Amino acid sequence: MEGKNKNLFLSAGLLGLALFIADRVLKNLVLAGKIFGVKNYGLALSIGFGGKFWEIIFWVLAGAVIFLLAYFLYKFIFENKPFFFFSFFLLFLGAASNIIDRLKFGYVIDYFNFHFFYNNLADIIIWLGIVIYLIEIWYNKKIK
Repeated sequence: MEGKNKNLFLSAGLLGLALFIADRVLKNLVLAGKIFGVKNYGLALSIGFGGKFWEIIFWVLAGAVIFLLAYFLYKFIFENKPFFFFSFFLLFLGAASNIIDRLKFGYVIDYFNFHFFYNNLADIIIWLGIVIYLIEIWYNKKIK
């Protein structure tokens, strides 16, 4: 791996970890009563599970997604694709933070109020990963 890309991988990793830690700190501040937050027992945008069957389906899919994200992280490191790595690393960290909540508490802690729904930094990290991935795909198609 050349020096420039090595620095990109390192920078991407550190930025992703900083965002993950910030999300965990904010969630702990909610738990400590220092900032306002809500308990999200549902899926994205507080959409309910709709029963035990769908909750089981969620956990199976969540496990598969985490496995696939880890596979792509490994793949993009060895293919020397730092921006694809960064996008999937953000997806992985955002999903991991929310899964930690769901496993530990049975709900996800949300603390950003967007008037129509509540959100957290982990959700924003996931969306940021998706946007970076789409931009990288668009950029790569434009170059060819």
